[in-house]
Amino acid sequence: MINDFNRIDILINAAGGNIKEAATSEELSFFDLPLPSLEKVVGLNLFGGSILPCQVFGKHMVKNKEGGSIINSSSMSAFRPLTRTAGYSAAKAAVSNLTQWLANHFAQEYNNKLRVNAIAPGFLLTQQNRYLLLDENKNLTPRVKSICFMHMCFEVYDVKEVAARITNARMKLVSEPKIGKDYGEHCMAKDSDGNFIEFMTMNSETPQMTGKLKTN
Repeated sequence: MINDFNRIDILINAAGGNIKEAATSEELSFFDLPLPSLEKVVGLNLFGGSILPCQVFGKHMVKNKEGGSIINSSSMSAFRPLTRTAGYSAAKAAVSNLTQWLANHFAQEYNNKLRVNAIAPGFLLTQQNRYLLLDENKNLTPRVKSICFMHMCFEVYDVKEVAARITNARMKLVSEPKIGKDYGEHCMAKDSDGNFIEFMTMNSETPQMTGKLKTN
């Protein structure tokens, strides 16, 4: 990639997931969760999905005079642990913490124009987790409905939209706000024109960036 393009401007770490053997159920208690299964989930989300790519690509990105943007994939379960997903929630909490650490470390030690952020969606409906979110009639399960008050799940295009906005060069002072924090809180930052950008949670599962507040 370096040979072809000379530089790397954007890194989106999208690898992640969960497996049944690392989640509790009526058939599998917490005390019986197999260590290899927990290690697999943590390894996928934390090491394979964040640490290793940040090491490999970050080594080149810190050299960019104009900086760049790194996005890690966290989850709402990092802040509000979901029932059953012991390994996944622990791994995503670690990803969120790592993101904060990297944003500070890269800015202080290497390049203060290299930004590190995390997107933390709620329930994201994918082929991998449909068996957990939908019933046999392809409707949301009662458990999901009890958490998503609008009875909707994140779609992939929602995440793409947020990622596109974070990686925009105008957002050069946005680093580590964890877009999608689901507590009704707001994250404020400035873009390159000196305008304040407000990040907010539009509803419990669909975080979006909204509005510009002029500084003058």
